[in-house]
Amino acid sequence: EGRPVVQRRVRGHVHTAARGDQRGATQPRTLLPVIALDTQCDAIVVLGDMRTQPRLMADLESVHGHVPVVVVWHGAHHDGFLTVNVDNGHGITAAMRHLAGLGHERIAFVGDPVLGDIREREDAYRAFLAARGVKVPRAYVQHVRNTFAGGVAAFDALMALPKPPTAV
Repeated sequence: EGRPVVQRRVRGHVHTAARGDQRGATQPRTLLPVIALDTQCDAIVVLGDMRTQPRLMADLESVHGHVPVVVVWHGAHHDGFLTVNVDNGHGITAAMRHLAGLGHERIAFVGDPVLGDIREREDAYRAFLAARGVKVPRAYVQHVRNTFAGGVAAFDALMALPKPPTAV
């Protein structure tokens, strides 16, 4: 459901525009304030941690008094935004418990350590196995970029092992 006219207008917008900074250089700027305020936007939901994107954060802050902003990301809340956080330790422990309950003993982990929540997930993975006396083979932990190609490379490396994991 939704507003078809608004959806077409938003899809038709170019999501970045140019604006000059104090030195006259052109820097990208989102059209978020225009879209949010001029298209009868009901709310903005941000998926993924965008706190490293200062222009986007500034735009979100500029509209959140008029349009509710909900952020789904890892870590601390942001004043003025409704925030949904993830408990990475609990999630990985539940997943590992499920895999172990299915009989998996050789479980691998793939993640991009640049992302903060991946470190928490890997720590929970290691803690789960350590608590059960399982030594994690070095090759069972694959650190790759968070891309399709990274996932393929990790999976290929795991499947090429003499004793590949039964779950990833």
